[in-house]
Amino acid sequence: MFKRRTLLWALAWAVALAGAPAPASAGEAVTVVELFTSQGCNACPPADALLTDLAAMQETEELIVLGFHVNYWDYLGWADTFADETTTGRQRAYMDPFSLRSIYTPQIVVDGVAQIAGSDRTAVMEAIAAAQGKSMMMAATPRVVPQEDGLYVKLERAPLEGEADVWIVLYDNRHDVEILRGENAGATLTYVNVVRRFERLGAWNGDPVDFSLEGGVLDPAFDKCVVIVQMAGNGPILGATLIHIAANN
Repeated sequence: MFKRRTLLWALAWAVALAGAPAPASAGEAVTVVELFTSQGCNACPPADALLTDLAAMQETEELIVLGFHVNYWDYLGWADTFADETTTGRQRAYMDPFSLRSIYTPQIVVDGVAQIAGSDRTAVMEAIAAAQGKSMMMAATPRVVPQEDGLYVKLERAPLEGEADVWIVLYDNRHDVEILRGENAGATLTYVNVVRRFERLGAWNGDPVDFSLEGGVLDPAFDKCVVIVQMAGNGPILGATLIHIAANN
């Protein structure tokens, strides 16, 4: 069984346009909060509002918050404008580790170790506090490794039991969406940290590894980018780091 407290890892970024700090000091753990939501779900607006509040805390409270929109409510009459099979698949992948019979919205997952109804603000905040209470300073210092036409994601040697996945997530800061049909018809809803692209970079087994990303991966059409290191099978999140793609963000 993976022991979070024994993990020593380093995750490094460099990009010419990145001018703002990551939400945590170099080498310090962050807590990743994922909301699974839908524009077609009338139970989701309170969870969307909670994510807005968490996003406002992101730079100061060592958080990374992400909004994954899912498409399985589209049949109700409104196709979510940010949902696709990739983002929906992210939620489905949590069914096994959490022993869930089905997926639902709104759902929040904290650090890959706790899942809560996304509208239960008290329970969500308690899960975040618990995750932050278990976080420890990382023993390895992150190294920034630029390359001519992009960047490296660099992982140093660590005593990892098993294998981890390395994910890249690109998201937009905010969208205001007028909902014309479905359960939220007539409402204009605000969505923050909206995931627009989600891809697996590869695997990490604890040995040193570099992932070379060409500059085009950091599409300036998006606002920010996150790399997540997570135990295979949507297990515990071992670490994450965030950069601002555009200098004016």
